[in-house]
Amino acid sequence: MSHGTWGVHLQCGSWQRLTGPGKGCVACPPEADDRSFTALRDTPYLLYLVKHRGLLKFGVGGTPRVRKHLRAGAELLEVVEGRHADVIAAEAILKRRKREAAKPLRAWRTRRMPNSFGRGTEVVRTRVRIRLTDVLPDGLDVTDRFVR
Repeated sequence: MSHGTWGVHLQCGSWQRLTGPGKGCVACPPEADDRSFTALRDTPYLLYLVKHRGLLKFGVGGTPRVRKHLRAGAELLEVVEGRHADVIAAEAILKRRKREAAKPLRAWRTRRMPNSFGRGTEVVRTRVRIRLTDVLPDGLDVTDRFVR
């Protein structure tokens, strides 16, 4: 059994376990172009809910992601902005609730989804009640940014 690979970070001289590409130094602040979870933790991010043909899709992303769903014909229901870390945690809560409560969608349902919905892992029937502010209470409702 191995305890992993260890190394010295040359910039700060700290010993640390090498956990994989893109993880960055645990002692140094993130670099400017770093896209790791740690670097993005406090940046604004969106949690959204859209509807299309009897299906709801929740997800996370930026403004382009939400607009992609709207261009594909989805109807916007709610968009909440919060810290990246909080938005990711809120989405995890929604995914867990989906696994616990929702029946899987039939194949014919998923074929009717727009391509922007992807594989449908965050898709439920419209009769499932979802309120984004329930899972992201400190978020800011920014739905009006996307209303024409």
